[in-house]
Amino acid sequence: MESAAKNKIAALVVLMKVLKLATSNTQVSDMGLGAMFERLYSKLAQSPRLADTVLEMVYEVLGVMAEYYPEAMLPQSSCLLRLFLQELHSQVCACVRACARACLHFPK
Repeated sequence: MESAAKNKIAALVVLMKVLKLATSNTQVSDMGLGAMFERLYSKLAQSPRLADTVLEMVYEVLGVMAEYYPEAMLPQSSCLLRLFLQELHSQVCACVRACARACLHFPK
């Protein structure tokens, strides 16, 4: 894994921990979750340029934001759900196609 990806992953892990710990004593408006969402969402638009592990962490941070700050994420809820479902659909379809092709030559 390249150094830039390791740094991004480390930063996203810290961000997740801060988001989890700050739920009880921080005003949601003070955290700038809307801007944070927009920044992470724009990172997903660059997904071909992101390492898979970084992409995985971005999705996980968005999930943490939705879990711990649902009221702040409400305006983006349909966008967030659509994003998660599209990625899931893409990954599952690719795995099923690959499995079907492998089973042609390696049936069990």
